[in-house]
Amino acid sequence: MGELDKVLKQISPNSKSEKKETVFVEAVMTGLRANLSAGKPVLAGSFAKGTFLEGDKDIDIFVLFSHQIHKEAMLPILRVAAEKTFSKAIIKSAYAQHPYLRIFLGKRKIDLVPAYEVGHGLHFELKSAVDRSQLHTEYILKRMNNEQKGEVRLLKKLLKLHGLYGAEIRVQGFSGYLCELLILRYGSLLEVITNAANWKGRAYIDVENLLLEDDAMGKFLTPLVVIDPVDKERNVSAVVSEKNYFAFISLARKFIKGKNRMQFFKERKFSDSELRKFIKNRNIVCFSFPTNNAVDDVLWGQIRRFA
Repeated sequence: MGELDKVLKQISPNSKSEKKETVFVEAVMTGLRANLSAGKPVLAGSFAKGTFLEGDKDIDIFVLFSHQIHKEAMLPILRVAAEKTFSKAIIKSAYAQHPYLRIFLGKRKIDLVPAYEVGHGLHFELKSAVDRSQLHTEYILKRMNNEQKGEVRLLKKLLKLHGLYGAEIRVQGFSGYLCELLILRYGSLLEVITNAANWKGRAYIDVENLLLEDDAMGKFLTPLVVIDPVDKERNVSAVVSEKNYFAFISLARKFIKGKNRMQFFKERKFSDSELRKFIKNRNIVCFSFPTNNAVDDVLWGQIRRFA
């Protein structure tokens, strides 16, 4: 068994934990179906695609509404259903790019996202910012085999340990869907790393060859441009900051040169003495202020504007 095989075994859910998560998710979906006055709950995210990591407790559920339902009516409908389904949970409304509910149930976090049902094809109608997400799940399930799902897990774990995973405002890194597209494009973690190590300046990826590279690079001005296979008008990597893009290239080059690849999958913890040594002769100012229990996406948007 190679080094990466050992890592994959450690980060993949075993049959017992996978069954436990499946039972929990099925119970949640059953409860939502019973309590929703309108809309159809659909599992999304890494759990739906089979690319979630051992220990992951975050669940994404989209509730699909017909186009006859007004957008303003979606969240109240979801809240009523959530309060009935999760009577002992903490439920918060979040308003980042699109309103949704974030539910905290013990150590679990469930995002309940309203969206409109959409048709298939390249010219479907988008009425909200998240409508295409349901097609992302269908696309990955159709295109990705089990071996590739393991490679996605490796890539996600690597990025998580180096602070580069997550499309949220706090991180501005690589989303789960972006990781899946990178594996579809290159086939494996090692091939993703090998290609990323050779990126210079900007990089372009179009899994389905939907656009001409020059046209796309002129239209999307981010360092990394990855065309969404289900919507050629969208750059999947738009949220990846320039800093994180080049940090990934640097990580890839170190990974290629590294003699012990296992070290890249170990969480590094700093002792008090190491931290003191790091801040010595530096002028560091810390700000502390109440957050009023704001949702992370909102809070970090405010922090970045403040900075």
